[in-house]
Amino acid sequence: MTHRQLYGLAALLWLIGSLAFFAGFIFPRVVKRNLTALGQRAEGTLRWYQCFTPSSWIIMAGMITLGITLRTLDLVPHSFVTGFYTGLGVSLML
Repeated sequence: MTHRQLYGLAALLWLIGSLAFFAGFIFPRVVKRNLTALGQRAEGTLRWYQCFTPSSWIIMAGMITLGITLRTLDLVPHSFVTGFYTGLGVSLML
């Protein structure tokens, strides 16, 4: 197997893993929790920053910080970044 094929295989495995993890386990619970919180608000009182629960904002900030740190310090291979973020993005679209 060539280096390019190994890179593609590793990226594909990270894509499948992150897609299954986020779309199957994380996002369904987060969406349900956020919809419940939104449904409890009085109509017309919702601000843009209230679309997520405080814990969701903390999780997002943590994930962004971790992602930037991993990429900036070159702690993960590019195949991980390619596959993981593609899987995460597809999960968000679903």
